[in-house]
Amino acid sequence: MTQLRSIDISELDFDQIKANLKTFLQNQAEFTDYDFEGSSLSVLLDVLAYNTHYNAYLANMLANEMFLDSAVKRSSAVSIAKHLGYTPASTRSARADLTITVNSPPGNPSTITLDAYTPFSTSINGNSFTFYNVESNSISPVAGVYRLDNVQVVEGSFSSLNFIVNTPGPDEKYEIPDSTIDTSTLKVTVQASASNTTIETYTLSNDISNVISTSKVYFLEENPGGRYEIYFGDGIIGKKLTTGNIVTVQYLRSLGAGPNTSNTITASFSTTSIAGSSNVNISVNSNPSGGREKETLTEIKFRAPKINAARNRAVTTSDYEGLVSSIFSDAESISVWGGEDNIPPYYGKVLISLKPYDGFTITQATKDNIVTQLRNRKVLAIQPEFIDPEYFYVNLTVNLIFNKNLTTKTSNEISTIVNSTITNYFSTDLQKFNKDFNKSKLTKLILDSDSSIDSVIILVKLQKRPSIVLNAVNTFTESNSIKFNNGLVPGTVTSSRFFTLTSNTIVLSKITDLPSTMPPSDTGSGTLRLLNATNNSILSPNIGTINYGTGEILISSLSPTALPNNLFDFRITGTVQERSHNIDVNRNQILLLDTSTSDPAVGKEAGLTINVSQLSV
Repeated sequence: MTQLRSIDISELDFDQIKANLKTFLQNQAEFTDYDFEGSSLSVLLDVLAYNTHYNAYLANMLANEMFLDSAVKRSSAVSIAKHLGYTPASTRSARADLTITVNSPPGNPSTITLDAYTPFSTSINGNSFTFYNVESNSISPVAGVYRLDNVQVVEGSFSSLNFIVNTPGPDEKYEIPDSTIDTSTLKVTVQASASNTTIETYTLSNDISNVISTSKVYFLEENPGGRYEIYFGDGIIGKKLTTGNIVTVQYLRSLGAGPNTSNTITASFSTTSIAGSSNVNISVNSNPSGGREKETLTEIKFRAPKINAARNRAVTTSDYEGLVSSIFSDAESISVWGGEDNIPPYYGKVLISLKPYDGFTITQATKDNIVTQLRNRKVLAIQPEFIDPEYFYVNLTVNLIFNKNLTTKTSNEISTIVNSTITNYFSTDLQKFNKDFNKSKLTKLILDSDSSIDSVIILVKLQKRPSIVLNAVNTFTESNSIKFNNGLVPGTVTSSRFFTLTSNTIVLSKITDLPSTMPPSDTGSGTLRLLNATNNSILSPNIGTINYGTGEILISSLSPTALPNNLFDFRITGTVQERSHNIDVNRNQILLLDTSTSDPAVGKEAGLTINVSQLSV
């Protein structure tokens, strides 16, 4: 009888599995002195080893897919997230804010109605898009003017589906076949029957603690096929439907990020008619933004545990992060901190900063909506308050030497590789809250990007872009001071160009710093001067001060009248001291790579300069 001796079942490598099978057979009396390599039995061992290896791989992958951290299939992550009470966000449509004025509607009625799903057309970069208002609005005239402010319109294609209820209860689910649906635009109504036209509106349930047996709610989830489906209650949690009910689902199909547009571009909208009047004026308060694609596998892995940990209540900062992420799925990065940790302290408040995927800030209407949804989930005495992100622009000059004997690449090709490495570093490691700039890490990434690169020297500058008001006196003092939060090299601070009125003459001007001591001290102070940008003559010897150790700038008075052409903001730049090359950020601060191109006429430096030279041998 065959005896089982010391069987090794821990191997996963194909060759080792085959060797173990061979060893097992060699230990049997029936195969003594048998030549396994020179026989057809070797082929059979290959088949056995392949089958064993295949099954081991399959078992390993199945085990991986059972856990959120190790899942590699999106459907697996979606299924696990479902148990955590998390539904991944669908594609999101771009949204714009409009003011609509209807001129001379027929009969000049006391009120007119802007019907839901009225189409508004726009053209962006040569492409046409259609937007809709999801909700209807009534407009009453004020001094004879029919005007409606802050109308949110949503990009998409309108679609409507009907389902007949056959088996009432949560087991009967209604799949929405459009993979590009924006689920935030879903409207669900239930008609009693084909003969009874009574209609009830159902709302999405996000918190079953408030759901009773008669609550008119529906539930939403993503199925393994990547489609969204809705289902209804069982009469205990949510109202149960009855056989013959007709479920109507209305929604918008989205193009995602395609219509997103910067507010520096002039956008315009038009519509055919409202309330019978084709004389409609539309002004744009904010350009289309916020469009994005369906939530990715990585985003599901990150957000689902946070939402589950929050348990639909806002107590800790992590709770707020999870809830805000759930409420506003277009957030690329969220930072939350207690008011007592702020500088200066804001006791009794929790402070929230949010960076959207598109643009730099969110609108006040969006902030108000998020705060409203947090109201019933927060601790009573704590008030959430939004603070816009504070952006720091990193300006880099990279000098590198490569050995031409170790590569066939040209200097331009090396420069392109390094440019891509730096861009990837910022997009992957930075550009979010609590992500610090590490000069040593970036240097290593550049050295590793091509084996021919011999040495790298990086000069780091930091830039702030404070808001200024033209034709007014601007002051940057106390809490409004310009804080770099990093040491700046004395004598390197300069501003972009702007026009000022000096002795009744419009002069192109700039700001520079003058250290207070010679030699300058890295921990000392300096004076800010206003200079004529054309001949460097002094227009004002003292308009403010700078602390080189902390990088804090105070400006007592600045009165710009205009900005030069091709310059849309005001910039102050300084070289970062060697000791501060690792730039730390906290709370609402974000580091971005300056992508500007050089324009000396307006004082705009190149955001990234790469100088490549060959190694001398």
